[in-house]
Amino acid sequence: MIHIFRPDLLIIWWSCIQVYSVLVLRVHFEVQRTENIDKLFYYHQIQGAAHRNIDYTFK
Repeated sequence: MIHIFRPDLLIIWWSCIQVYSVLVLRVHFEVQRTENIDKLFYYHQIQGAAHRNIDYTFK
């Protein structure tokens, strides 16, 4: 079987990889941002509980 080099297929393949990479990075950074917001909210909740003498420890 003879393989013929097809630049158009290479461009399509490369474009798909680029789009996939952008989507993966976008999802990764969105998850990181959400985790940081959750940590910040949790930290403020615990700090507020400490001032009100509320025990949030697991029992």
